[in-house]
Amino acid sequence: MQLDCDGESQPASCCICKSIVFEIEAQLNNTQYDHDMDVVFRISEEKKQIKYSRSEARILEVLDDVCEQIPLELPGSNHKTKRMLSTACNDFVGEYEDELTRTFFDNFTPAKERMCGGMLQVCHQPEKRANEEKHEEL
Repeated sequence: MQLDCDGESQPASCCICKSIVFEIEAQLNNTQYDHDMDVVFRISEEKKQIKYSRSEARILEVLDDVCEQIPLELPGSNHKTKRMLSTACNDFVGEYEDELTRTFFDNFTPAKERMCGGMLQVCHQPEKRANEEKHEEL
């Protein structure tokens, strides 16, 4: 299924990814009562202080309901389409939960194009498409 996202027709998984990355970042940045917390790494037992907003607990909390926060609607869409998009969003989060958690936990703020096109490879990258078109012309 193709959807219009960012003014371009893209696979539904790409649009869902971009929406998810945007919403996760927004929710993490808007965390109320953000505070420093101690984290102990299991392997080295090294202690480190991080912000609650970038803790694994907060990231997992956001991932648990991110699909409920994203307006996954199409103009004129019916209940079946909305349910299908919601299911696709939940499936996407389930499939990429580890990558999303690791990325945001490492305090890496991904551009949605880089995250969805490069890291997760669910979007077409414009430079790749341009190179492919050049090769086809030859």
